[in-house]
Amino acid sequence: METKRNQKYFAAKGINPVLIVGLAIALVGIVLLFGGSTRPIGIVIILVGVAVAVFASGSKAGEYDIDNQIYGITKEMPEQAMIKYEVYEKHFITIIKPIFLKGFDFSPEDIYCKKGSDHIYRTNMFNAAQLYFTKTKIYVYGKHVTLTDDSEEANYEFGGSFPYEDVKEAYIEEKKFQAPNKEISVYYFGLKLKNGQDAFKFTVEYGADIDKARDDINHVIEKMTEKAEERERIKASKRAALRAEAEKEAAEKGKSKKDAAEKKEDKQATAEKSADIPDKETPAEETVVSETEKTEEKTQAESTPAKAEESSEEAKEQ
Repeated sequence: METKRNQKYFAAKGINPVLIVGLAIALVGIVLLFGGSTRPIGIVIILVGVAVAVFASGSKAGEYDIDNQIYGITKEMPEQAMIKYEVYEKHFITIIKPIFLKGFDFSPEDIYCKKGSDHIYRTNMFNAAQLYFTKTKIYVYGKHVTLTDDSEEANYEFGGSFPYEDVKEAYIEEKKFQAPNKEISVYYFGLKLKNGQDAFKFTVEYGADIDKARDDINHVIEKMTEKAEERERIKASKRAALRAEAEKEAAEKGKSKKDAAEKKEDKQATAEKSADIPDKETPAEETVVSETEKTEEKTQAESTPAKAEESSEEAKEQ
């Protein structure tokens, strides 16, 4: 970038004095052409004057030079943006085309401002931004260019990627700027986030295409935000269904464990009851046995006297 020539363009005021000197010398040469003996000298003087004038006009940049330098810097921005964010045409949504914004910067207090021969006000600073739109985000790749300073601090990139649900709106703001000998209107284009901050904001070359860009971006933000919210609702519904299913499975497992525990307790209780039954019947059996033994003893006792009598009778008979 030809920063020194650009500085001369913005710093120069009024007519270039070197150019006036060159034109004056050429005029003297033209006068000498009409003299017979001075004609050769007049030709030489004219050539000198033209050379001085050409040097004067070539020592500083012109409007064409300024615009050409800006074009050289910004023409590769669409490709640079895709490479930086790894977002290519196959990712773009069809409801809006990529948007390119540009304009001289009228924000800083220490800027140079000059009205060109084409009646366009130019400053020594320039902003440009390439905007890409995908299904989920807006990608912004911007450059701030200082025509009179080639340092990295004065020339930098800005932008980023912004989910639709985080973006509030695109807007245009008109402000007044005190240009040399005249107050002019300048227009800022900004992308406002929901947290109140600007994703970017700079002065642009205002026209009907800028109004259309704002309206298109806001339309896309509205539509894609609705889709993003719908996706979130679907995800939330799926998460709730999975959570309910997990809770149901956990409840069923818990119930199964409880049923198994109850069955186990029932079996243990039955087993214990079965083990207790013989012990409870033992006294009864012992009672029955005792009664039987008593009956047998009584029978034997009753039968013993009879046998004794029989034995005594038999002894008598003998």
